[in-house]
Amino acid sequence: MGCQWVYTMKISPNGNIGRYKAHLVAKGYTLIFCLDYGDTYSPVAKITSICLFLAMATTHD
Repeated sequence: MGCQWVYTMKISPNGNIGRYKAHLVAKGYTLIFCLDYGDTYSPVAKITSICLFLAMATTHD
């Protein structure tokens, strides 16, 4: 299954460019029915989740 980068610009309330964002998206039209539908999810860990996991690990040795 292929993927593609999608680029967007976020505009701030005063009309200036606030930031650029990039997303890697899967090409869903290449999926085969009942064969590789489960392969499209890829978990992404946020830094707050990692900090919580490390804090729990240190409290439980």
